This record gives sequence, structure tokens and C-alpha cells, in this order.
Amino acid sequence: MLSGMSKTPIGVLVMAYGTASGPDDIERYYTDIRGGRPPTPELLLELKERYAIIGNRFPLLEITQAQAEGLERELDAQEPERFKTYLGMKHSPPWIADAVARMRADGIVVHPADLDAEFLPGRRAKLLRLLARCGVVIDMRVEVFDRPRAALRFAGYRRFDG
Repeated sequence: MLSGMSKTPIGVLVMAYGTASGPDDIERYYTDIRGGRPPTPELLLELKERYAIIGNRFPLLEITQAQAEGLERELDAQEPERFKTYLGMKHSPPWIADAVARMRADGIVVHPADLDAEFLPGRRAKLLRLLARCGVVIDMRVEVFDRPRAALRFAGYRRFDG
């Protein structure tokens, strides 16, 4: 259980698609997004060239971490130490299953808030199946949000500047 919390803690599972961690991880990442099918040498070269064009910089993880931290800060300003964000990626570490395991270890019930288009409303069934594979049971009375502002409004928080 998270220390210092007088009320039941609320965990927010922030999910994103994921990306390669660097040039040496591109093939692993590309194979993962293709459902385990390795890319052809031509496709792999094309993706490596795309990453090279942007300077072989892979900022998705740091951007998503910053979003999760900002969301936690905003929630903390409303209700100190009540909320804790956990980051999980679909196709790269930190994996969603690992984030769920950390939440469980902290005694938290899962409340997903999605920051990535992969899980837009039309794909809720896919998201629910993914979470079910992680062992998550979602109370269907609780909405799975596709935007953090909607999650904050649902929870009764009026101000969100992030």
C-alpha cells in the first residue's frame, strides 16, 4: 500500500503505444508491432532510415512519462497523495503488464487513463482484452477514458492545465 494515504489510493494506468528505445531496438519493436512477425530486411531498413531522419531520437517514453507525472501533480494538487500514476506501454518497456503488477503490489485497483490514439473509443474492446490478459478486472460501471481531462471531469476535478 502507498504510504501516507488516509483515503483509499487511486491508481491511474497511463498507457501509450511504445517505441523502440534506440537504433539497436528497432527490429525487436518492429517485430512486436507486427504481431511477432519479423519485418523483411527492406521494411527494417526503411524504418531505420525514418528514425535516422529524426536523429535517432526516441522521445515517446520521456514524453509519456512527463504527461503521467503532470497528471499526477495535477491530481495531487487537488487531493494530496491520493492518486498515483503508473506508466505502461503496449509495444515496449515499461510494459502494461508490469505497470499493472506494480499497481497490485501497491494495493491499487486499476483505473485506466489513455494518452495514446491506439486506444480510442472505437478500440475499447481491444483495450479491455489487453487488460484482461494482464489479469485486470474492470468494473464496467467505470468508464475507460480516452483523454485524461475526461478522467479528471469524471472524478470531479475542474482544473487541469496539463
